[in-house]
Order: sequence, then structure tokens, then C-alpha cells
Amino acid sequence: MRAEGRLSEWAHALRLPLMGAAICAVFAVLVPGQFANGTNAGNIIRATTTDTLAAIGLTLVMLVGHLDLSIGATMCLGGIVLIFTQPLLGWPGAVLAAGVAGSVVGLANGLLVSRAKVNSFIATLGTMTILQGVCRALLEGGSKSLPDAVVGLQAAEWLSPVLPWSPRVLLVVAPLALTEVVLRRTAFGRNLYLVGADSQVAFNAGVPVTRLLTLTFVASGILSALGGALTTAAQNTVMPNLGEKSLMLVIAAVIAGGTAMSGGRGTVSMSVLALLLLNTLTNGMSYLGASKSAKLVAQGAVLAAIILHDAWRQARLDRVRGQRRQLLRELETQGLPLASVEDTISAQGSPDMQPRQHDRIFAMVCVTGMACVAMVTIYAMWSRGHASAPPTSASIAGAPEAPGSATQTDTAGALSLKATDGQPLVWIDDSPLEAPPRPANPEALPDDDPLRWYDFEYAGWSGTKLPQPASPGDGPRGKRVVSLQYMDHPYWKGYGNGMRRLAEAYGFDLTIMEAGNDNKVQMDQVEQALEMRPDMVIITPVDANGVVPMLKRLYDAKMPTIASNLIPVDEGMKYVICWTGPDDWGQFRMLAREFAQRMGNQGGYCVVRHLAGTSCYLSRTWGAVSELKKIAPAMTCLDMQTTDLQAEKTKTQVAAWLKTYGAKLKGIVSADDSKAQVGIVEALKDAGRDDVICVAAGSSRTGLEYIKEGRLYAITYQSAEADGALPVEIAARWFRGEPITRPVYYLQKHIITAKDVDQFLPAQW
Repeated sequence: MRAEGRLSEWAHALRLPLMGAAICAVFAVLVPGQFANGTNAGNIIRATTTDTLAAIGLTLVMLVGHLDLSIGATMCLGGIVLIFTQPLLGWPGAVLAAGVAGSVVGLANGLLVSRAKVNSFIATLGTMTILQGVCRALLEGGSKSLPDAVVGLQAAEWLSPVLPWSPRVLLVVAPLALTEVVLRRTAFGRNLYLVGADSQVAFNAGVPVTRLLTLTFVASGILSALGGALTTAAQNTVMPNLGEKSLMLVIAAVIAGGTAMSGGRGTVSMSVLALLLLNTLTNGMSYLGASKSAKLVAQGAVLAAIILHDAWRQARLDRVRGQRRQLLRELETQGLPLASVEDTISAQGSPDMQPRQHDRIFAMVCVTGMACVAMVTIYAMWSRGHASAPPTSASIAGAPEAPGSATQTDTAGALSLKATDGQPLVWIDDSPLEAPPRPANPEALPDDDPLRWYDFEYAGWSGTKLPQPASPGDGPRGKRVVSLQYMDHPYWKGYGNGMRRLAEAYGFDLTIMEAGNDNKVQMDQVEQALEMRPDMVIITPVDANGVVPMLKRLYDAKMPTIASNLIPVDEGMKYVICWTGPDDWGQFRMLAREFAQRMGNQGGYCVVRHLAGTSCYLSRTWGAVSELKKIAPAMTCLDMQTTDLQAEKTKTQVAAWLKTYGAKLKGIVSADDSKAQVGIVEALKDAGRDDVICVAAGSSRTGLEYIKEGRLYAITYQSAEADGALPVEIAARWFRGEPITRPVYYLQKHIITAKDVDQFLPAQW
């Protein structure tokens, strides 16, 4: 083999390590001292373990030429089985139960594909859809955590001085090594490759193709369910969307690792290595404050570069397949250079050997282009985060330069700022909180009883806080704050704008990380935040239950923490200085009173719910329903459904309600006045129903316009910018050494109607 050919083979074999080294080098330069260290390497490896088992299972399925779209939903099922069975069976029994549940799913998929001859894409798509519905039903649309007394993997995750590997890593190394040995050293593994390459040839050779296909899907189901159980054990919480985001990431990693979708080629080790590479990219971009969309662009560019390289190489191999290269070498030994022989054959029009220079140029252009897209995205994130140095006190309107003092002028300048809509950017209520007496057992009450949700509505009001870190008392200027935010959404852009404006006024050095509505991503970002060693963390929980282990982790690391926007359950409130955000329960009770008045205190209504697992899922449903039962008992809640805040899903659901309930449906309460409200308006318009009274949460641009048009009667005022600014204001108070007198600080409450909508324009988002 010539040097060129050896270099090509070497580059192909090491394409993932080389790309991983390049990515690490870029982030080591852009994020010095934070990215390239052993602790962060451990964070990346732990994040990879979440999807490793599912990646192994999918690789096995793709090796035989099929696809399993149900791996994400099976992960969720495994987590749910673990949560429900652990108190009864203990950890070994719960893990075994999760594996059994996964095997049942895998067996169903395998029989549909191998026996019923259903296309694997269709079969597993159906299984995925069914499992998603089952999981939501089992969790009742929310999340579920292990009892407080039960300790999951997170308690042992941080024994790095004792264990060189965390328990999560150790638990996936054994299946990975075993699978690799089976594929390389056993007849079963060789048969997988043979079936994937040509199932008919394998059948003629005596390979039990049907049984092997079934076993492959069973293995995928077991591994996916165990992966979900492992994730759940690590975070002590399972959500209905567990595994949803894992599906596309795992598919991308397996393909990037070189496993052919047609089957017959690939290894599990390369799939896991590709998964590690993608998680490294995500980890590094989180340090740069990249949004979910930016991370997806970078991941897509890296994946495209790998796929283009593989496609180019396969095309070259196909072009020379069947050629007798040894005969050409014989001519070369007779004094005619091999390159001359190839050029001669190409010049004579041989269809099997064409000039390769154009192929190389095309491949280099494609790969370089994708790499440039990824690098530009990364650099853009870096430059955005470093465009301006932390401001001085002179950056506040009317504030003179005053080194070393957090002055009253600082405070006055910050508190005078206005939001985009002209309302105050900072609004503070220091009045005492007075909660009603707690029932002996709130969960025993009916769902529509206001006190049934006592522990959610009054979370943190009267609980006993653990001793909090002492304030430095030297003011906010120059302090480093990391904000861990919920998701990439227009509201959160407004939230970030408000946070940045006030942080700039106070001289904070602010870094924002966004979790993409993924609890396990936020769990990993907590570790990244601790590695950055900031002066404070502001966290917006993805899940009210799932955030508790994270808050405990921050507290144990002696990190001052403020929770914001989505309120944790009461157990988590003892670990934070305080919580800030909208009073969803109080606002929805106010909205319910406006709604009842407009409805004449009678008639049927339906509720479009928020995203399952969030605190809004409960407050923006039962806050209204329980209040309406108390003040307007003649009003009836006909149905309530979550539509994931999507316009089309909401439109379909409302159309179904209109058909089912007809004239009985007099009103709709929505947890969202933007996309969900668009679906509501379109469904009502299509049905010719202009008599249905609609109210919603929000104050988005869409909701405000609908108020002016008369399509919405009332919406709650929730200033996105003030929501982001409020925890920064509390942080500034804390850094000055001022007492934080309330465990909970709410945003300004108000219900917007046509009478005053103009006072809240232009919209913030």
C-alpha cells in the first residue's frame, strides 16, 4: 500500500479521536482553566453514561440492518419501573424489574419485525408512541421522585478521592466491554454482521435469522430500560420526557461512529466514542453560554462532517471494488509506475477507475465547510460572552466612580431601570408571608380542593432552612454569577435580557447556561458551574422534584444559591437562600375570578395545561380550577389536557373538545398565551365559535395582540425581564450583607384586560 493509502486508512480509523482532540484543543483555548481538567473530564464521562447503554443496544439493532425508535420511550419506562418498585423490591429488585420491562418491549419489537415482517421503522415508531402514552399515564403527566429517605446514585457520585470512576461509569463499562467481546470473539457476534450484510446469505448459511433478530431487539430493550433506570437512580427523579432527547442524540452518535444503517458494519466502542465526542462539544459550549439551538448547529456540523467523510470514502471503495490491484503492481515492477498505469486506464475510459483528484477536493471542501460552521458557532458563543468587560460603577446612570463601595447610588441607579414595556424592571415586595394552616394530610384531599396543593402553593413559606453561607458583605461589583436556565424559548430570552441589564448595572460577571428542558443536562451543568467556582449560582429548575438533588449538591459544596422562576418542591427550598419568580398560584386565582365574572359564574370550561413536570403544570391548572370551585360552584371543568404548548397539538385538542362538548363548552383557560393560544384561536375560528371566553397566562406579544383584537378576555402579567432581574437584585442585596427577610419573593401580580393593555406595550417577548 502506498503512503497515501496508508495515510487515508489511518485518518479514517482515527477520525473520531482526531476530531475529539481538535474540539478539546479549541475549548481549552476559549475556556482556559475550566474545560481542560480532570474534574470536567469526569463530568463529560458521567454525562455520556446516561445514553451509553441505549447506544450499545441501538448499535446491535443497526448491525442487523434495522432501526429502533423506541429506545427513548423504553428509557422512560425503565426509569418509571425503578421509581415504583424500588421502595418494594430494593435496588437490585428494582433494576431487575426495569430490565424485565425493557425485555418485554424488545420482544414485542423483535416479533413484529422478525415474525410479522413489519418494517422496523414503523414497528418501533408505534411502540414508541404507545410507551409515551403509558409513561405519561403512569406519572399522571408530572414527575415522580424516590422518597426522601431513599438515596440514589448521586450520593456516591462524588467519591473521586476514593474511587477513580464514579458508580455510573463503572455500571456501563461492564456491558460495553462484554458486548465488544461478544461481537469480536463469538459466533453470535459474527452472525450479526453476516445478517446485516446479507440476511439471505446468512439464512442459506444456516444462521437462525429470525431468532437472532428477535434477540437483538430484546437486548436493545433491556439495555435502554437499564439506561433509563441508571439515569433515574442518578437524579432520583423520573419525568415523562426522560429519553425523548436521547433518541436523536443516540442515533446521531451510532451513525457518526461508523455503524451502517444498511447493516453489517460498525462497533459499539466507536458508537460510544462518538457519543463522548458529542457530549464533549455540548459541555464546552455550555461554558460559553451557548443556547440549545447553537449546540444543535454545532453538533449537526460535526455529524455532517463525519458522515460526508464516510460517504466519500465508501464511494471511493465502491469505485475500485473488483479491481485487480496486484496486477497493476506487477506492471509497476516491470518498470512502469503504478500512477502511470492508472492514468492510462482512466484515459482509455475505464468505468472502474476514474481520476480521484476531484473527489479529494470535493470531500475536503465539504468537510472543511462543516468544520468551519462548527468553529464559527463556537467562536460566536465565545465572543458574545467576552464582548465586554465587567462594567464599572460609572456604567450606572448617575453613579460616579467609587472604588470598593457598593453605594446607595448603585442601588438607586439599578432600581430606576425600566423594562421594555415601560414597567419597572425591579419590583420588590418585602411584606411578610402569611400562609393558612396546613392540613394534616393535603394529598388525601380532592384535587379541586385549594388545600390539596398546599405543599406546592406555599412551598418554602414556612419550612426550616438549613444554615446558609455567610455573605462577604463587600457588595456585588465584580462578583461572578452563573445562571442555570430552564430552556431556549422567547420568554427566556426576555428573562436573560432583564438579568443581563441588572447584572451590568451592578457589575456582576454573569454566565448563562441553558438546559434545553432536560433535567439530566441541568444536573451536569450544576457540576460545570461548581467547576467554574463562581460566587453564586442562580438556578431555574427544569423539574420541581428533580432539582432537589442538585440543590443539595450545591449546598454541600457551600455554594450560595438562589432558585428562580420554577419553584422547587418544599424539600428543595431549605437548601437555597430564597426563591424568586411569578406567583402562579396567586395570579391564576386572580385570573379565575376575572374569568368567573365574565362567564357569569356558570358554564363548562376546559384547561390547556403547561409542560408536564414543571410547577406551572400544577399551578396553572389547579390554581384556577380550585378557585372556580370555591367562588363559582355552578361552573364545571369538562376536561384538562397538556398539548406541550404547541399550536397544532392545541388546535387539534380544542377541535376535539368543541366536537365532544358542543354548546356546553363556554370557556377555555390556557397555561400559555403564545403558541398554545394560537392553536385555540384557530380552532375556535374554524368552528365559528366566537362565544367562547378565553383567558391565559403570559403577556407575550401574541397574547397582548389577542387582547386588543378581542380574542382573549384576560391574561396574567408576567414580566420576563423583571423575572430575570429579580434574583439579581436579591443577589446584590445578599452580597451587600443585607438580610434576606423572605424565603420567597414574587413578581408584581396583575391581570391585563382590554381596559389597560396599552400600558404593557411594546411586548417584551
